Parts: sequence; structure tokens; C-alpha cells
Amino acid sequence: MMAPPEMNPLLQVHHLLVDHLLSDPQYHLMLAVVLLDPLWQQTEIDPDEWDSDDDLDYALSIIRQVFPSVYADVINAWYHGSSPDALERLICESVTAAGIPLESLEQMRGGIPLEAYGTDFFDPDFAESHPDVMDILSWFDVDSSTSDSETLVRGCQIGRMLMSSLCQHSDKRYQRVGWAIGWIWSCTGNSMVDLTYEALWDIGPLDWNLDDVAFGKVMIAEAETIMKDVAQGLFSLQSQPVIAAAVCGNIRQIRKHLKKGKQTHERAVVRLDWPELEPGIDGAAIVDAPVL
Repeated sequence: MMAPPEMNPLLQVHHLLVDHLLSDPQYHLMLAVVLLDPLWQQTEIDPDEWDSDDDLDYALSIIRQVFPSVYADVINAWYHGSSPDALERLICESVTAAGIPLESLEQMRGGIPLEAYGTDFFDPDFAESHPDVMDILSWFDVDSSTSDSETLVRGCQIGRMLMSSLCQHSDKRYQRVGWAIGWIWSCTGNSMVDLTYEALWDIGPLDWNLDDVAFGKVMIAEAETIMKDVAQGLFSLQSQPVIAAAVCGNIRQIRKHLKKGKQTHERAVVRLDWPELEPGIDGAAIVDAPVL
């Protein structure tokens, strides 16, 4: 683009600079970077130092680091005129699809959101909310008024031993019962399954970084799988007398063994008897894990 001859010297310099920029491949590269990545200057985000009240800005800074493909989709939608509400839905749906359930951008400020499914026998509403669980706890001599620590410790010890035996059983139906008992006694080994929200927050949230996101995905997927088995295991304990009788019989067997003083810890070797189940006995149940 040549400047007209009558143009004054200042405008001629301007046109020469424009011509030079338009012919410079580095300029086009920088323009592309700015368009594709408007946060290109940002290298990292410290949640404690983030002073913006805009949840969308905060979310964009996070997904740029840990979900780059989601970030690209959101920026593309942004340039095509999507509203802030539409962008929030896109981010939440995409992050959820990537393995981290996310209901709102506001949740991101508290770290990676994790469900807590743990039981709390001392919650005043627990007995009313989980009458089925209270029925099972009665097999361990525990009820809503039990406060004796020795009874609870021994019940947990028996629960661990039952879970260990059941989860090693070849029959999937017994394995599900094992996970149900493990959930009741908070001994599955998955923090989301074993802990209440209060206990989980005492540990501290996972941060939005690549390592914690990878760990969070594994923990969330494992917890969701366990809770499906827990729901089916509870259904079996409530609806299948053969399974309930086998569990009660083995509780008595473990208690008898421990009373003899042979071994007094959860690794005590006890021979447990799990009768073979008929094909028609099915522990399948459609139960939402949050309901538990």
C-alpha cells in the first residue's frame, strides 16, 4: 500500500509502518496468539492473590492451565458472541465431562469440588435419614444412642474384617455387600466415601493444578464406582435374607473369635463362611449415591 504523493510526511511514515507490519510474519503470529489466547501473558494463577470478583475471569484462568482444550472451545464461543451464562454452562459441562463434576463457576474458588459420602453416627438426623443403615448397625450392637467407644471400635474392627473377606469374594454380589459395610464403617480407603464434608475440608481442598486434577479425577471416578456398589450392597442386605443371614452369622463368628483373645486386631485370621448364592438373587438397585 503506497501513500499518495500529496500526503504529508507524518502520514507517509504512518503508512510505511503499517506496510511493514502487514508484511511481517511475526506480526501475524502475534495477532493470532492474541486472538486465540487472550490471556497469553498470564503464566500462572494464585487463588489467594486473585482479586477479581468475576467468576468467569477466574474460571478462564484456571481452565487455560489445566483444561486447554476446554479453554479453546470457550474462547471460540466467546468470539462468536456467546453470553456469559452460555459460557458458564459450556465450562461446567466440559469440565464435568473431563471428570470433575462442576455445577457453577463459583465452586472453582474453593478448589476442586469433591462430594463427601461419609457416615456420621453422631449426627442427630442420621438415624432418621438412614433407617436401613441403623438396622444393619444393630447387627454390630450399635444404635442411635451408642456412645461407648469400645463398642464402636469393635464394630469398626468387625466391619473391616467383613469388608476384607467380602471384597475378595469371587461373587460380585458379595463384593458389593463388602463395599456397603466398608462405607458404613468408613473404611473403604477412598476419602470421598469415608469422610464427611467437615472431615474432608479439615484435610484441605485439592488445588487447580495438573497433578491435583489428575488425582481428583481418579478419586472421583473411584468414589462414584464404590457408591454404586454400596447402593446395590445395601439393597442386597435389606432384601435378601440369605445374604443378611450370612453377614450376621459371620459377625457372630468374628466376635466369638475375638473373645477368645487369639488376635485382637482387624487382621485376625478368621474363617468366614459365605454360602453360594442362587442365580436369581440379585443385588441390583437403582439408587442415586447422593441419596445415601
